[in-house]
Amino acid sequence: NSFALGGGELGALTRAFDWSTTALGPMSAWPQSLRTSVSTMLRSPYPITLFWGRELVMLYNDPFRPIHGDKHPATLGAPAPRALAEAWHVLGPLVQKTLDTGEPLYVENGLVMFARQPGGLKEESYFTWSYNPTIGEDGQIAGLFAIASETTRQVIGDRRLGTLRDLSLRTAYDRSVGAVFRSVEEVLTTASSDVAFALLYVVESDEARLVSCTGLERGAAAAPMSWKPGEACPWPLEGVSRSGQEEVLVEGLDAMDGPLPGGPWPEPATRALVLSVPMGADAHTTGVLVAGLSPRRSVDDEYRSFLQLLARQISASISSARAYEQEALRAQKLAELDRAKTDFFS
Repeated sequence: NSFALGGGELGALTRAFDWSTTALGPMSAWPQSLRTSVSTMLRSPYPITLFWGRELVMLYNDPFRPIHGDKHPATLGAPAPRALAEAWHVLGPLVQKTLDTGEPLYVENGLVMFARQPGGLKEESYFTWSYNPTIGEDGQIAGLFAIASETTRQVIGDRRLGTLRDLSLRTAYDRSVGAVFRSVEEVLTTASSDVAFALLYVVESDEARLVSCTGLERGAAAAPMSWKPGEACPWPLEGVSRSGQEEVLVEGLDAMDGPLPGGPWPEPATRALVLSVPMGADAHTTGVLVAGLSPRRSVDDEYRSFLQLLARQISASISSARAYEQEALRAQKLAELDRAKTDFFS
């Protein structure tokens, strides 16, 4: 097995694996083409998976290990259609096309829903990859090299940055708080991949009012039009607005009456992040944003940071519009005083 020496953790696992239980048979009987392919794959600094034979048995190297997530090590030596079952409706036709034509195939920022997180979450993931045929002793295609790099952070990060940019541009021309509320609703309607639903409340001393709503029907059980202390509410509006907490994660939303929208995904949202939205110098009035979380993304630091920035952008836009309204009101009062003085002297 000298051809499989090196390769770090996956090299050791490959050497120790009982390949006689797979369609490849024992390593001592592997053809030279497979030995050469495995040797090249294990020593490569690029993430590579090797699919071999009719069953597309999987071998991969250390750089590819993180892409499999919790699927590893069960994916080693497993047929690809079974190991990647949740994504095979996307990957399978591309693999078959490469096998049929013998031509390499390249995909940039392709969406693949891998279930590689604890609990079997089908995660929204993006990859740039290529399929490259490798030839066996008989001159026919014996397997495929899949060379891949994950671009999930880049694709989703760019999308979230676009949402923040659109919100900033839309609200820059708003001259009233009501116009800001409408702009928030319009922008978040197009951001359902990251904000499955959104509710913006203005909380005053004795009442909360729903001023912006996306993804839910206004007045529904999960989107009450108003709320007063002592009344039931699905969201911790009073706690967030009065406690000084920046955010509260609400889970178990599947227990609500009826499923909540999951954005573009078929699964309903089961979590929401409730964030404080300060409204300028007025300590008696504040905002609370309820952001439904994607059922196909984990609640990591980057997701939280995006929603925190979203809440701060809304806060800044409201403060700017309120300052404009107050300045316009002062100008109006000065004009009225000036007219009154002119009338008096006349």
